[in-house]
Amino acid sequence: MRVSGSATERPIDSAVAGKAIHRMRLRTVEDRLALETMAPASMLPDDSIHGCIAAAAAIEPDKAAIIFMPGAETGEAISVSYAEHLDQIERAAVLFHQSVNPDGGSRPPVVSVIAPLHPLAMAATWGAQSVGLVNPVNPFLAPAGIAALLKASGTDILVCATSALGQGVWDQMDELLAAAPNLRAVFLIGDPDDPRSLERALAGVDRARFAALPRRGGNDECTLMPTGGTTGAPKLVRHTHIKTLLNAWMMGALMGSAREDVVGQGMPHFHVGGLVCAALRALIYGQTVVLMSPDGYRNSQVVARFWQIARTFGLTNVIATPTSAAAFMNLPDAAEGHGSIHTFACGGATIPVELLHGFHAKFGIHLREVWGMTEFHGVVCGHPDDGKMPRLGSTGRAHPWHEVRAFKLDGNRFLGECAPGEQGVLVVRGACVGEGYHGDGADELFVADAPGEEVWGMTGDLGTVDEDGYVWIHGREKDLIIRGGANIDPKVIEEALQKHPAVLIPVGIGYPDPRLGEKPMAFVQLREGCSATEDELMAVAAAHIAERAALPCRISILDRLPITGAGKLDKPALRHRAIQDAVADELRRLFPGVSPEIRIDALNKRPVALVSGLAPVLRDDAGRQAFKHAFAPYAFAVEARD
Repeated sequence: MRVSGSATERPIDSAVAGKAIHRMRLRTVEDRLALETMAPASMLPDDSIHGCIAAAAAIEPDKAAIIFMPGAETGEAISVSYAEHLDQIERAAVLFHQSVNPDGGSRPPVVSVIAPLHPLAMAATWGAQSVGLVNPVNPFLAPAGIAALLKASGTDILVCATSALGQGVWDQMDELLAAAPNLRAVFLIGDPDDPRSLERALAGVDRARFAALPRRGGNDECTLMPTGGTTGAPKLVRHTHIKTLLNAWMMGALMGSAREDVVGQGMPHFHVGGLVCAALRALIYGQTVVLMSPDGYRNSQVVARFWQIARTFGLTNVIATPTSAAAFMNLPDAAEGHGSIHTFACGGATIPVELLHGFHAKFGIHLREVWGMTEFHGVVCGHPDDGKMPRLGSTGRAHPWHEVRAFKLDGNRFLGECAPGEQGVLVVRGACVGEGYHGDGADELFVADAPGEEVWGMTGDLGTVDEDGYVWIHGREKDLIIRGGANIDPKVIEEALQKHPAVLIPVGIGYPDPRLGEKPMAFVQLREGCSATEDELMAVAAAHIAERAALPCRISILDRLPITGAGKLDKPALRHRAIQDAVADELRRLFPGVSPEIRIDALNKRPVALVSGLAPVLRDDAGRQAFKHAFAPYAFAVEARD
């Protein structure tokens, strides 16, 4: 992976050499109180991402910063030292700056990185942040969607993977480039023989020019991170250097700050959890991050060999979704031990109680839930590793220099504060609350008219904060099942179904209903090798759900629940599946014997079910009128496409 001669012979920037990061293990309330007497920025050796990585490289330049697994086989791993990685970062910064300033100007470049887990993609990310901004993009979006993100961010330079690293939008490169005609440069990762190879371009750069570049840090923006935002509409969140670094620092204080720690990385870098809370966190502490194949946890062979990987590389801490943790717990070789792992954090969804108990019983490790948002630069709440069982069902306490409360809101307008234990919309203030959104709707993140001078960011999560400061998530506002005006928390259904020993993952969803709006239903994935019928699961639900209105009207068992590119449960996909099922049921009632094809167009706020194969029954006026009136009461639209 070295792009030039001996990187270790190159001098480290004297401005950061010898500076040390403040190392702390956040375990107790006293630890937090002690931290809050100090300035947050004093925890860091520098106020720029490049500076903090350079400080770590100055201490142990030959240590492995990154171990990259090209596939699921541990024997094929490639090691990249801190000195080599810093060399790549600085060359990337020079390359990007020169690409947009060929005549010696100082305009900050905007670089979109579309790549799976790869060391050069990381170097491109940190390099872009050193002199401009990076826009990490999900490679599994459609070309038109990616082109819209490139336009919105004002992208100058595209860094993109190739098919050598697996499937992605790069398989449609011609279509992508045609949709983004204003790029100044394109560099590719994965094929060193291509004339546009990033590796080849870096090798031709004079790294010495980095010292003279106009560098960014502190409150300068460094990232335009795509997210769904609190309203569900695609947005770009503005991240700064200092807030990104503080969030990475706090994640290390929570999970492990020792230089000897080895971080298992299976979450993508287009997601703040992978980029900041795992990768950057490891690098600023001088730790080693193991990239578990380009696809991370999306690679089924990586999941199947997780414990072998953990033992081979000496992983000490991991962050993953509860879905991944459940898969790891049920692997055949799990009984052989977990190696050196001492901390396992879960984010993206609530940890089922049965999973938490089962994981600890098998491995002696407490799964510790963390919670945060892209809008807050990453994680803002978690359970300290104090050797005790986490408070079941809670996401823990707010990080130092932060506070979480529950507000009563009308949209973003403040109506009042909730009492301890009273449900409201969770809001956050503190050192890592973001700068808002890029472009239109920049201030949609913030609470309007809140008392005092503090800035409060809205999460879109419903929850409570108890008298001890523990935060409890009751679900996204948009995930509530609203049956005839009554709000039903899907967690009630999920916790009940988790009682069945064959259930691996249950998900409560609203099933469309013409009279009530929606009724509760559930999708379920069973444990490997286990079986259960829908009637059995219905009986378990009936036995454990006291509120009759919350009983699922149907339970659908799927071979595998859909997940997003970030490894989270894809609830929108399940909602679309519920719409498809509802449309199919209604059409079977209307037109017995017809088997139409149904797909969902969800580009608009109101989903549209597109139905093909109805031509025979819509030829007469009676059929057309029956079709029209049957779907009029639903919250979605239905269109015949024959």
